[in-house]
Amino acid sequence: EVMRANAPGGLACGRYDVEGTDGQGRVVLRDAQGKLKRFDPSSIDPADKRDALRLSEKHRETIYEGDKVRWNEKDTARGLMKSEEARILMIQDGVVTVENRQGDTIELKQNDRMLERMGLAYALNMHQAQGDTRDMAIGEMHSAARNLSNQRLALVMMTRVRDDITIVTNDKDRLLSQIERNPGDKTSALETLGEKQVDEGKGKRTSAEFSPKIPEHLRAGRDSLAPLPNVARDSLRSVPQIDLPERSIERSR
Repeated sequence: EVMRANAPGGLACGRYDVEGTDGQGRVVLRDAQGKLKRFDPSSIDPADKRDALRLSEKHRETIYEGDKVRWNEKDTARGLMKSEEARILMIQDGVVTVENRQGDTIELKQNDRMLERMGLAYALNMHQAQGDTRDMAIGEMHSAARNLSNQRLALVMMTRVRDDITIVTNDKDRLLSQIERNPGDKTSALETLGEKQVDEGKGKRTSAEFSPKIPEHLRAGRDSLAPLPNVARDSLRSVPQIDLPERSIERSR
């Protein structure tokens, strides 16, 4: 799906089906009118931060009245926000009636794009769970998922639940060991490519003992040090303060 004008490769706004690739490595697309277009992915500017293209996978979803769904895109005009939940109220004559998070009722007719931008909301990943809170939950973690079974994501899962949570896993001991080893810290792009290496020993004490060296001039005894000058007791008397004009004005209030 092309989201904006002036997209890479001269593609116009709209939706395309990916048919495959040609001999030159270009992606073959079919537009809504059935015409084939070719697109070179290398024409995408990596410095362009604007979202121009969106790639999605087709799948069939069966919904029933009462189902909970979650939007994967937003429709601000109708109050349907990305990652928010909604409930299917009624399905009749090809029209799906939903209730959004604010309690508003919206009718989605056939070919409405928001019907393609919904998914069942009975399960969500831990990134989507951030900011959400439930009374009870069932969590799933696999010990072989080394990049997902880490301390940070486990903490997100635990703190989303008020009362009780059940963790389903393939091996409890291996999962706990994997979480203990992996804090879940993200690496930079340069670290991933191997162009930069972070010094793991930086900031750590290399010696188990703390034995600072004392300078020789400080090792001398007290007798060798010059005596401190005597201070007369009378010089320690408090000196009365002189009333300043500002202070006199303040006192008169």
